[in-house]
Amino acid sequence: MSSTRFKPGTGGGGGVYKPKLTFEGEELDYNTDRDIHYCIRGVNKQNGITTFSDPQLGFDHKLLDNVAKAGLRKPTPIQRHGMPQLMAGLDVMCCSHTGSGKTASYLLPIITKILRESTIAANTGHTSSSSSGSASSSSSSTSSSAPERKPKTFPAALILCPTHELALQISNDANMFGKGLPVESFAVFGGQSMGIELSRLKRGTVNILVATPGRLLHLLTEFDVLSLGKVKYFVVDEADEMFDRGFFPQIGDIVNQFLTPKDERTNALFSATFPNQIQHFAKKQLRSGYIFVVIGILGGASPDVCQEIVCASRAEKQMKIHKIVENLENEDKKLLVFCNSIEKVNEVADFLVRGEFKAARIHSDLTQSERTQSLKDFEAGRATILVATSVAARGLNIRGVDLILNYELPTNITEYIQRIGRTGRVGVAGETISFFDEDTDAELANDLVGALSSGNQNVPEFLSDVCEAAGEEKEYETEEDLYFKMKKLKIKRCADYFEEEDAW
Repeated sequence: MSSTRFKPGTGGGGGVYKPKLTFEGEELDYNTDRDIHYCIRGVNKQNGITTFSDPQLGFDHKLLDNVAKAGLRKPTPIQRHGMPQLMAGLDVMCCSHTGSGKTASYLLPIITKILRESTIAANTGHTSSSSSGSASSSSSSTSSSAPERKPKTFPAALILCPTHELALQISNDANMFGKGLPVESFAVFGGQSMGIELSRLKRGTVNILVATPGRLLHLLTEFDVLSLGKVKYFVVDEADEMFDRGFFPQIGDIVNQFLTPKDERTNALFSATFPNQIQHFAKKQLRSGYIFVVIGILGGASPDVCQEIVCASRAEKQMKIHKIVENLENEDKKLLVFCNSIEKVNEVADFLVRGEFKAARIHSDLTQSERTQSLKDFEAGRATILVATSVAARGLNIRGVDLILNYELPTNITEYIQRIGRTGRVGVAGETISFFDEDTDAELANDLVGALSSGNQNVPEFLSDVCEAAGEEKEYETEEDLYFKMKKLKIKRCADYFEEEDAW
C-alpha cells in the first residue's frame, strides 16, 4: 500500500493518484500549550471535529447537557479524531496514552447511535431491540400457544475490559452520559453478586453491557438471561492489557460462539500500546479497511506527566515515603502508591496507618466490596493515600490523584507507563516519583532512560551511570540516538510506524 502522507486539506488532483491513506499533523491540545502529533490511516477516514456540538457528530441536546455536566469542555485529541469515525459507522483501532479520554470517545457515539435507532423504531411503530434491550420483538412472532419466554437482555452494545473496577467505571460513565435518555448500562464482572446480575439481566432493559470476559462467558454458557445476537457495537477496551492477562482465548470464544458476525456490527479496539499480538487481533476482529487512529507516540508516557526517579535502597524507602506523605498532607493532596505484591501493599499501608496517616489499600485478595469502598474513600478524601498493586494501574480514572509513587518499580516499561498514567489525565498536569533500587531495578534502567528521554524528561545522573556501568550509552541527545532507543523499546513514531507494510 502507498505510504504517502499529507496534511489535512491537501490532496492529489484530477483522479490521477490513488486515494490518500493518511491524515497526519500537529494540533494544540485542548488544555495545554503543547502540540500533539496525530495520525489517522484508512481510505474512508473522516475529518476531525473541534466541539462536541459539531453537526458531523449530531449529538442529542440532552446528551450534550450531560457531557457539559460531566465537565467535558472540549474534545481531547482522541475524541476529536476517533468519534467521527465511529459516527460514520467505521471500525477503528485507536491508540492513545492513558488518561487521554478514550472511554468517552466510544461511549458518546454508541449512545447517539442507540438513540437514533430508538427514534426510528418509535416513528415506524416497531420495537427496537437496541432501545429496549428486551426480547419482545423476537417473541412477538411466536405462536400464542407457545410457552411464554422469560425476559432476557439483548444488548445493542458490548464493551469488554480487563478489570472489575474498569467495568464498573465504564458503566457508570455510560449511565452518566445517558441520564434522562432511553439508555441503560450495566456491568457484569467476577466478585459481584451473581444474584444481582441475574435479576438485572432478566429484566431485559440493559442496552449497553460492560463485562469482563470470564464472567460474561460464564453467564452466556450457564444461564439463559443474556443473548449477544443483537449486538451492533462491539468495543474491546485496554486491548493490550487483555492480552497480557490472557483474556484473548475467552474473547475468542465470546466472539466466535455468541456474538453477531463482525460485518453486522461496528467494532472498535482501544489500547495504549499496539504490540504485534494486538495487530493480529485487530485484523481478525475488525472489518477490512478499518481506520487506524494514533495520538502521540505509540506506547509513550503521557506528556502531561512529570517523572522523577529517586535513588532509594530497600532500607531507605520507608523513611522517604514518610517525608513525602508528610509534605502532601500539609498541602491537602492525594497520593497513589504502587507496589508489586499484595504482601508489600499490606506492609506499606500498615506502616502509614501506624503513622496516623489516612491510608487505604486495594489488591486482589480483598473482596469486591472492600476494593470498591477503598476507591470511594480515596475519591471522597476520607483516605488521602491509596496503596495498590497493579490492579489499579490500568484504565481506572481515579479522580484527584496529585502524585503517583512507585514504591516498587515494575519489571517492564509498559507497566511503568500505565502506572504513571493514573495522573496527568485529560490534559491536566500530573507528577510521579519512582523509587529506584539498583539491587532490584537495574535491568529496567535502560528502558527508563529511553522513556524519560522520549518524553523530554530529565534523566538523573545516577540512572545514566547505571546504564553506563552496564555497557550502554550514557546519553541520548541526538535524534538518531533517540530513534534507536525508541525502536528498542518498541515505542515508534507515527510516521515511521505507518510505513511498515506488516502493520496493516
